Amino acid sequence: MVNLKTVARIAKVNPTTVSRYFNSPDVVSPQTAAKIAAAVRKTGYIPKSQKEHQPTADNGIKSQRIVWIIGNHNPLTAYLGNPMLADFLESITLEFQKCNTAVETAFLDSNDSLPAYITPDYCDGVILLDDANDSKIQSMLHTRLERIPTVRTLFYQSYFPSIFDTVCFDNQTVAHLAAVFFMEHNVKHVSLIMDDFAPAILNERKQFFVSECTMLGIKCHILNPQVKCEPPPPDFHWYESIVNQYLELTEKGCDDAFFFLTGLELLGISKVMSEKGVSPVNAKHLVCSSSTEILKLFRFPPAAINLKISQIGFLTAQRLLERIRLENMMKTSQIIVTPELIDPKSS
Repeated sequence: MVNLKTVARIAKVNPTTVSRYFNSPDVVSPQTAAKIAAAVRKTGYIPKSQKEHQPTADNGIKSQRIVWIIGNHNPLTAYLGNPMLADFLESITLEFQKCNTAVETAFLDSNDSLPAYITPDYCDGVILLDDANDSKIQSMLHTRLERIPTVRTLFYQSYFPSIFDTVCFDNQTVAHLAAVFFMEHNVKHVSLIMDDFAPAILNERKQFFVSECTMLGIKCHILNPQVKCEPPPPDFHWYESIVNQYLELTEKGCDDAFFFLTGLELLGISKVMSEKGVSPVNAKHLVCSSSTEILKLFRFPPAAINLKISQIGFLTAQRLLERIRLENMMKTSQIIVTPELIDPKSS
């Protein structure tokens, strides 16, 4: 745990000097004050005197500090420009602002360790975005976060660690909505795009979808670009490889629809198909999207499964605030957010 002695050790000064820095700064030399300030920034230390006088919101709720931790195991998190993550972060930030809560971002380091400053003294709660299903990592997370209210979010529902509250996608319903959509449009063959770096969330969605297609008599082709590209989004060669495979299947009369697992895939592949003089979007295409805004980019928009990212963010924030207020009175829970099908052709 980070305390006054920790700051003193890093700044290479006496603990009494650190105490003076906070309580009587005029008696500390500028050079020493600079070293202590650097140590405070590095450790995230907050003295008790400051924590006791944190400002409160208009509703009387004490100001909170939330740390949003991004893991290195989920490729979705490797590219912070991902619009899905932007929608998610915006929704939780707006919810926290209502109760004067600050949100910061941290990362698991290369050794799968939490930053040293993630302690009960520094933050009131943690939102964890990491899909590593590794016993050693889970043990580390449990040990480091067991004293901090934590909600794990944007997860696939098959994986539910009981030590944390979880807010996750309903991938089974995503797969069912997609398969029924294709059946109703008389699709007999559909291409599903996957790659070697697909996170567990998408792998689960794929497995559910393939199973649903099998039950409905729809043949599903898994298109793998076999082009290594990390972090996302995929580059031009990734998209071109997928399009070439799709065109080969179409020429053979094997496929007549796409199922895009993310909106980024739809945008990239549509661009390549347009350059090849092929209609990039048709009524039988379907995309999983964090919002309906992506549909507005197309003259003939595809149907979409709205994953309700904003609702996931809202529920994540609400659950964490409840956990902070009633930490010892709440049982760990799993919240699954159900998606919805949006079909422009039927509206």
